[in-house]
Amino acid sequence: MILTHKISLSLDRRGQMQSIDAVQGDSARAVEISLLENGSAWIVPEGTTAVIRYRRAHGAAGGVYDTLPDGTVAYRISENVVTVQLAPQVLAVAGPVEVQVTLGKGGAELTCFSLWIHVQGNLGEVPEDDESYVNLSEHICATVEGMNLAKQENSLYFVVGDTNSSAGVWEGTCQDITEYYDGLTIIYQTRVVGGTGGTTLNINNLGAVPVMRNATYNVDSNYKANFAMLLTYTTVNGTACWMMTDIWWIDSDRKTSAISSTNTMMYLLGAQAVSNGGTSSYVNTSCYIGADNCLYSGGQKVVTEDHIPSEVPDYVRTEAQRLAALVQSRQNGNTVTMMLGSDIHARLGTAAEAQMLASSRHAAQAMQILRQQVHIDFGGLLGDFIWDEEETVEQAMEMNRLISEYFRPAFSGMPQFWCKGNHDMLPSGDVELTDAQVFSAIGIHNSGATFDGANKVLGYCHRDFEEFKLRIVCMNTSETSNSHAVGTAQINWLNSVLAVEDGWKVIVLSHMPLDWWGTSATVYKTVAGFADKILCNIHGHTHNYVCGVVGDTAIPRVAIPNMDFYRANTYSDNAVFGEAVTYTKVADSEADTAFCVITLDLATNKLYADHYGGDAGYDRVVDLNTGDAEGGDSGEDGDTTAYTNQIPLSVDVDGSLYNGGVGYKTDTRINSSGEEVAASGMCCTGFIPVSGTDVVRIKNVTLAGSETAYLILRNTRSNGTPVSGSISGASAFPAADANGVITITIADLNPDARFIRLSVGVIDDTSVITINEPIE
Repeated sequence: MILTHKISLSLDRRGQMQSIDAVQGDSARAVEISLLENGSAWIVPEGTTAVIRYRRAHGAAGGVYDTLPDGTVAYRISENVVTVQLAPQVLAVAGPVEVQVTLGKGGAELTCFSLWIHVQGNLGEVPEDDESYVNLSEHICATVEGMNLAKQENSLYFVVGDTNSSAGVWEGTCQDITEYYDGLTIIYQTRVVGGTGGTTLNINNLGAVPVMRNATYNVDSNYKANFAMLLTYTTVNGTACWMMTDIWWIDSDRKTSAISSTNTMMYLLGAQAVSNGGTSSYVNTSCYIGADNCLYSGGQKVVTEDHIPSEVPDYVRTEAQRLAALVQSRQNGNTVTMMLGSDIHARLGTAAEAQMLASSRHAAQAMQILRQQVHIDFGGLLGDFIWDEEETVEQAMEMNRLISEYFRPAFSGMPQFWCKGNHDMLPSGDVELTDAQVFSAIGIHNSGATFDGANKVLGYCHRDFEEFKLRIVCMNTSETSNSHAVGTAQINWLNSVLAVEDGWKVIVLSHMPLDWWGTSATVYKTVAGFADKILCNIHGHTHNYVCGVVGDTAIPRVAIPNMDFYRANTYSDNAVFGEAVTYTKVADSEADTAFCVITLDLATNKLYADHYGGDAGYDRVVDLNTGDAEGGDSGEDGDTTAYTNQIPLSVDVDGSLYNGGVGYKTDTRINSSGEEVAASGMCCTGFIPVSGTDVVRIKNVTLAGSETAYLILRNTRSNGTPVSGSISGASAFPAADANGVITITIADLNPDARFIRLSVGVIDDTSVITINEPIE
C-alpha cells in the first residue's frame, strides 16, 4: 500500500514551502499535489512530463529521477493533479530534504515547484545513501523563465529593477506577482546608483510603496547599482511599505552594508536579467541543476555563503547531536515539537561584545543542527533581544539585525514566533525605539500569523495548526518601555483568540510569565477564564528552568532559560519564579549559552523540556494535567515510571548512533587503554553524554564477565586512555539497591567528565542507563 500525502499549491502566490513528514527507509510514500492558479485548477497540458530532484538540506547530497529503481514511472499527471512517488533514496537519510518537481513539454519547462520532506530517523534497517540506481528516461532542459529555478529555496521572488528606475523611484517586473499582500517577500536588484529619503518601489505598476529600513525612510546613496536587498511587504502604523531586512551584493566580493557594518551574507545571483521585447524582465537564461546537484545560472554556480561560519565548534555539534537524539526519542505521531530560546541581551561597543556574539552564534548553530536531524514544528525567541544599557537606536537596530542573521538558517521555512521583551525599546537610555522600529526587528518575523488589525505594529498574533487542533498565541507583555504592560486592546484580542472551539487547545508564548503581575492583574484574570483551553504558558524573562502553574489556576508555566553568556540561569530567590541553584555559563564550551526544545505529547499530556547547555541547566518533564514537573535538583520526585534509556542513544566517535542504533555491542569490550577490542563474554556501550553534576543509574546489566568491568570516563568523544575517576573492576561499582539499580554520581568520580562508556559482562535489550532519571 502506498501512503499518499495530499497538498494544494498555488503557482501564482507561493508563500512558505509546504512540508510533510516521512520515516527514514519508507519505500511506499507518495505526494499528491493539486496545482492552482488564481484559486482555480491549473490544468497540466497533455504530453507533459516531470523530473523530480531532491537535495538534502544545506547543499548536501541529492539526486534526480523520473523513474523508480524497478523502472516504473515515478509520477502520474491527471488534469491539475501531479502525484509523485518518493524514491527510496529521498528517504534514505534522516533530516530535511527539499523535493523539486519540474514539469516540461517538448524540451521546454512549463513550471516547477518545491516542498520539504521532514525525514524522521529510523532505528531499524534503512537503505544506504547510494545514488547509482537513478535513471532518467528523459532529461528536461532546465532553461528557466519566470520564477522556476531562479526562486530560492525559501520561496523568495527575484525582481530585477527596470531601466527607467531613478535614485528615488524604483520600478520592477515580476510576472508571478499579481498583487501586493502581507508577507510578500522579494529579492530586489537595483539598476541604478543611490536612493533617497523617500525611495519607493513599484512592481508591475501595482503601486509605488515606500522602501523602509528600521521603520524610517533611510534608503540612501550608499546603495549601488546591481545591489540586491530582501524586502517584505507589510504595514507599519497603518502605512504600507517594503521593509528591508537583509542585504546582498551581486558580485563575489565582501562589501560594507549601508549601516557601515561588515555584512557576511552574500548571494551570487548569476546571469543578469535580459531584455524581452523592450521590457526589462527578470528572466534568467541557462539555469540548470549540474552533475554536482547544485544550481547553475549563466554557467556560474548559484551559491550562498552562509553567514554563520561553517567552523562549528566540536562542543556545539556534540551537544546539539546529543539533544537531537533525546528529542527524537520523545517524538511520535502525537507530538508537537518547538525550538525556543530567550533573553539574548545582545550588546555592542563593550568588552562583552565578542563573547555575547559567540554565544548567540553557537545557539543558532546548534538550532540549525537540530533542525537538520529532527522534525521541528515551529521555533521562536521569547524576548529581550538587546541589553538596554545606554545603546543608541542605531546600535540597537544593528544588534537586532545581527540576531536575525544568526538565527535565520535555523528558522528559515518554518513557522516562528518572536516576542517583544521589556528591554527591547532601550528604556534605560535617553532615546527609545518606536513601536514601528521594534516591529521591523521582532514582529516582522511572525509572518504567516494573524495580527490584531490596526494594532499589528505591537506584534502580538496567533497561528493555528489544524493537524494538531492547536492554536499558538504570541503575546507582547511589554507594550511600553521597560514596563510589564499589556494594553486594553491586547486584552480584548486575547479574550477573542483564547475562545477556541471545543477540541482545540492553546499554547501561550510570552516574555513575562502570565502571573508576573499577580492574581489581581487583568492579564491573569483573562487567562484564568480560559484555563480549560490553555495547555501551558511558555515564557522567558526569569532566566531559569522553573516550572509551576499560572497563579491559582492549573495552567502549567514553563520557563525558557536565557542565552546571554553573562547572565547565569537563575533569578534570585523569588519564592514563585526563582531557581534554587545557580547554573553558571562557561566560555568555550557547550555551557556558554542555553535554550530548550519542547516536545509536547498530546496523547499523554506530557511536556518534555529538553535542554541545550551542558552544566548550564537541566531537562524537565511536565505533567500538563497537574503542572507537576520532574527535573533539576528535585528531579527524583514525581512520576518515576517514565525515563529515557540512554543505551540506544549512545553514539560512536563520529557522533552517529552506536552500532546502528542498537547502542551496544556484544563480544566487544573496552580495554584499560580505552580502546575497543574483541572479547567473548563482554559487552560495551557507545559514548553517553554527561555533565559534572549528573546522576547515572544502571539496571539489568551483569558486571562480571570474561574480562575486567569498566565505567569509562572521557572528556571528549574519542578513544584512548580514560580520564581519572573511571571505575575499574566489578567490585568497584556501587552496590545495587533493592530494585537492582546501581547509582553513580559523576561529581564523586570526576566532575570534568563529559562522556561515559560501560564495558561489562552482559548488556542486552532489557538493560537500562538513565541520566538524572529514576528507574522503576
